[in-house]
Amino acid sequence: MDLEPLDVYKALGDQTRYQLFSELLSSRAALSTSELADRLCLHPNTVRPHLERMREVGLVELEVDGRGAVGRPRHRYRPAPDRRA
Repeated sequence: MDLEPLDVYKALGDQTRYQLFSELLSSRAALSTSELADRLCLHPNTVRPHLERMREVGLVELEVDGRGAVGRPRHRYRPAPDRRA
């Protein structure tokens, strides 16, 4: 995915999104919304739109963890492979 530099700067210009992205970069595994919210002392409902915005501009990837458990599948986020640098 070709990223527009301005879109990336706008997405990371928000302090919360910058902190979320930094947390994802430092993690070895993909993280769920609730894990990120806990790490940054935020409510999951605050974190979700920020993650969605970063996904829209190609900074993070979403993986759905639906291991056959009852309930909704868990969404996990990780930096897009070309965004780790």
